[in-house]
Amino acid sequence: MIAASQLLALGPSDPSARTWVNSVKAAGGTVTGARELLVSSLMVSLKGAGVWTMLDRIWLHAAENTMQALIDLKACSTATAVNSPAFTTNLGYTGNGATSYLDTNLSAAAAGLNYTRDDASFGGWISQSATIGGVDFGFDYGAYSMLIAYYGANNYRWEINSGTNPSGTPASGGNSSGFFHSQRTAAAVSALYRNGVSTITSNAPSIALQNKKFGALAYVAGPASFSSSRVAASFIGASLAGKEVSFYNAMRTYMTAVGVP
Repeated sequence: MIAASQLLALGPSDPSARTWVNSVKAAGGTVTGARELLVSSLMVSLKGAGVWTMLDRIWLHAAENTMQALIDLKACSTATAVNSPAFTTNLGYTGNGATSYLDTNLSAAAAGLNYTRDDASFGGWISQSATIGGVDFGFDYGAYSMLIAYYGANNYRWEINSGTNPSGTPASGGNSSGFFHSQRTAAAVSALYRNGVSTITSNAPSIALQNKKFGALAYVAGPASFSSSRVAASFIGASLAGKEVSFYNAMRTYMTAVGVP
């Protein structure tokens, strides 16, 4: 956890952090002063790197309580914990691999999103690897907008707005914990990232956006593929367009401060 002396160096709270704190409190949650400063510092870093404007939603599930974990930082919208995924303070939500997941209540086809057919990304931080292979983040399996960080030994399965779903093993071998995201930057260019670095690429063509909701620990459209991983964050937005490492570094700083491996 971050030391008190380090907190003092973070400076005053960002206005976006105050808005988020007020939303959490209005929903019945609480936010300590130390946590507000950590969230504020993350927001400042994301804004400074040009990442903030690319995001539609970002949830910090590694939080002090469930209301913090379910209210996103960008729009202060609330996700729903379905069938009681296990919440662990400062580490996130763990799926049971069978029924539990997080429904963000946000459709990929919603109006006004940064997330579009050929300029899109989604994913999140997996703080504990899955023991049962299932969808960690995504919208649908049939329309191939999903990310499975544990697809058997050393394998990933993923895609974004695509008619196919590649799987593969990165050169360094699979690792199913860390900061993962699927990203599309053009009609026939997409990639899977881990910790800000592209691990697998695809030239599968894009398909039209589906009117289906983004989920974590399963896909929300008739979920039938459940993960047993623990997720510490999730997000959706435009492609990060060269800012992948900056996004990871900002998230890594927050996760380290709250005790996420």
